[in-house]
Amino acid sequence: MSLPPVSQERQNILRSLCLHNSTVDKAFSRLIRVADHLLNARSLVAVNDGKHQVIKYLDRLSESWSTTLGKSLFLSLCEHVATTGKPVIVEDAKAELMMSEHAVFEILGIGSYTCSPIITTDGCILGTLLVTKLEPHKWRDQELSILADLIESVVTEIELRTELNDLRKSKSKLEGSEQRYRILSELMSDYAFSGHFTMNGEVENDWITKAAFERVTGYSISEIVAQANIPTLLREYLAKTKADVLGVKSGNTTINQYRIRTKQGELRWLQVNHYPRWNEPKDRVVGFYGIVHDVTESKLAEQRELQLRAEEERSRVLRQCINIISHDFRTPLSILGTNIYLLKHSKATNNQDRLEVMERQIFRLTKIMDNILIVARLEDSTQWSFQSVDYIGLIKDTCRQINTKAHEQEVELLWQSIDDNIPLYISADSSHLHLAIKHLIENAIQFTPAGGQIIVRVLYNQSEAILEVEDTGVGIHENNLPHVFERFFRTDNARSNDGGGGMGLAIVKQVINAHAGSIEVESIVEKGTTFRLRLPMLKDEKVT
Repeated sequence: MSLPPVSQERQNILRSLCLHNSTVDKAFSRLIRVADHLLNARSLVAVNDGKHQVIKYLDRLSESWSTTLGKSLFLSLCEHVATTGKPVIVEDAKAELMMSEHAVFEILGIGSYTCSPIITTDGCILGTLLVTKLEPHKWRDQELSILADLIESVVTEIELRTELNDLRKSKSKLEGSEQRYRILSELMSDYAFSGHFTMNGEVENDWITKAAFERVTGYSISEIVAQANIPTLLREYLAKTKADVLGVKSGNTTINQYRIRTKQGELRWLQVNHYPRWNEPKDRVVGFYGIVHDVTESKLAEQRELQLRAEEERSRVLRQCINIISHDFRTPLSILGTNIYLLKHSKATNNQDRLEVMERQIFRLTKIMDNILIVARLEDSTQWSFQSVDYIGLIKDTCRQINTKAHEQEVELLWQSIDDNIPLYISADSSHLHLAIKHLIENAIQFTPAGGQIIVRVLYNQSEAILEVEDTGVGIHENNLPHVFERFFRTDNARSNDGGGGMGLAIVKQVINAHAGSIEVESIVEKGTTFRLRLPMLKDEKVT
């Protein structure tokens, strides 16, 4: 019996993918294993390239089985189905007149069978899928639907492989080939889809792995199309992925993660990868592939990891705080204890010097406790109250309060402003901002030797109010500059070592951050330091 004529298109597909000369193929082997498992059957796939009938894959079948089939069943049943393109379904092989004369059915014990064509989306018949059972069997619609879906998935993979094979021939599209290889390797996980762009730029879907989509979301495609009782998160997800598709038109791959709520009410995280599909001759994107991964477990693992790190960081900061504060408390307490002992055992009538030492240590302890309470208060959002504030007026009031301390240290505190008569309004918590500016200027006073100067300067631009505190003090080594705003950071002459537990500049930084501002520092050792504080001005009251 001669073989039926085979189209050039089929020959090209089979030979380009080496489907005509290889006994085992991944797509067909997966098709057979799944069909055999779901239907408790024995199956094989056959292809015809115009010269040969080739058994692509058979499972649980002996070599003699395939040899016998190659001489009889092949040249009749498979050829008939491949020629007509129509499936054959036989519930009782012995009762079927067309095949009852073949002894092979008696030898192999075939009681019933179905043979279906493997047809591409453009109508090209690549081969046939034969599924057999030992006993007569009434093939249910559900079983035939399973076979149709399996064949469709294999055809989809073969078509993608055909396109991928063509892309690999183009050295300028190597990256695109790798992307499509990932699509093939991941096609059976979670769900995938494909589409194209129409002439007017609109998006049209080609296919989607429907069962997988329903498994991930709980919704069928028909429910999604009808938009019936679709939760907001899922609706937003579908809208955002459509927007991602438009981004693929420029030739870029997009990878984004979205949260959805399934039909069962469960919150899940999905990662959606969109890959452009190119028309090489025209060098333009004509469509796209999409791969969706359920990354909920990895997301939850990341969140647990972040929580663990946060707990570890809180524990580290707490230990550091306890160590530093205990050290800062131990020193003044030791000094107080020594002076109390000397006072008790001293016969001198004038103990003013020791009383002053004790007073200084008590002040130091008080300052440490005040800073601890300030940090706790800044962490409490209910303690903040923002309103429109005259920034220049606030800075002047702060300078007046500190001026006495500057005189005591024999440091000159100078004021500079472009125009004192022009108010600069900002949105601020005046008490907290006053505290930050006070800490900044007091820090400059503490590390500026007698005879030095501190200049408090106010500037502005179209969007920011700028405060500079410039001193002629000891300066800060360049290695310490990145760390001066860290809580508890201390060196021998660090600006953060203010007698308040190393929290002064950290408090300043925390307050400025809460005001959506920024703070910078410049310094030269033994020449001086400049802190520059920037805060956004109110748009309706800023200087023009």
